[in-house]
Amino acid sequence: LGMAWFAERWFPAPIDATVALLIGLLVALVATQQLLAETLRGFHEMRFSNLLAGQNGGPLANLAFLALLSFPALMWPAISLQTVLVLNVCALAIVMPLALWKLRQQMRLRLAEENRAASDDDDEYPLGELLHVGLPAMGVQVLAFLTSQCDMWIAAAA
Repeated sequence: LGMAWFAERWFPAPIDATVALLIGLLVALVATQQLLAETLRGFHEMRFSNLLAGQNGGPLANLAFLALLSFPALMWPAISLQTVLVLNVCALAIVMPLALWKLRQQMRLRLAEENRAASDDDDEYPLGELLHVGLPAMGVQVLAFLTSQCDMWIAAAA
């Protein structure tokens, strides 16, 4: 695989082809999930899109990953890198149908609203609705910022 050759050429530690394949699959799944999250955000579904958006697939995928990881962590004395990557892929694969279902639901809702053709020309949003939608998004962004800052500080200390 091209990814394995690149890793062997530029990094001193050997990387197994399976690990390279799993990392490539993770990148594709996370990118697809981020695209779904942004599409849902475009349909004004902020709550669910915030659960999908994040550094490694969002809070929903991370909770699924931790739930899947807890079983081997409690049963086996050591967990391999391949096992962790497979569990991460499984967590993202579990969350993906939920995201697609929610997107389908939002698309049907929007099409039904357009078919009713009862549009109001009132473009103003009340403050409570803006805060209800904006505060969770702000919280996710603040947590992402703090996480990346902590990662940089930990890496600098190491």
